[in-house]
Amino acid sequence: MSAYQGETALAWFILKVYEAALNRDEERLRIAAEALDGFLGRWDDGVSGAIVEQDVGSALIQVAFMVSKVAQKRCYMIPGFTDEIVSLETLTSGIRSSWEFDNLLGAAYLQMWWLMSSGGDVTRCEHCRRIMSLARPHPNGRKRRRDKRFCSDSCRQACHRSKNRS
Repeated sequence: MSAYQGETALAWFILKVYEAALNRDEERLRIAAEALDGFLGRWDDGVSGAIVEQDVGSALIQVAFMVSKVAQKRCYMIPGFTDEIVSLETLTSGIRSSWEFDNLLGAAYLQMWWLMSSGGDVTRCEHCRRIMSLARPHPNGRKRRRDKRFCSDSCRQACHRSKNRS
């Protein structure tokens, strides 16, 4: 297995454990946690620790630890400055930041970290039941609508079509 395949598999296992814990589905959580533990035993990824206890709280803590560790390794913040920085009155509003990442997996882990740290501002798509974050996409971004019902236009259309058929 290549390093890239191993990283994508690890991300998939972590996401499955996270979703099962959020759904409070203890059976799926147990299955996903056992699969993740087995995968970590076969693949040395530099992320220490496996999910020993399968209760929701400890699984979420362990997953948060794993995601933060990979995000710290693959992502970094870059300071930026606007023209407003030249004035003493607007000095602080002239400082910006953006995020960079080593590869596409780094971007995925950064997005997952933002989802996990969104403070519970999550909901589910009415059609596919995927988890959607309602938090700002980045610190200076616009707020998302609180009444958002679908994760994408395709889910919105699919839901509309399924209602018309019945």
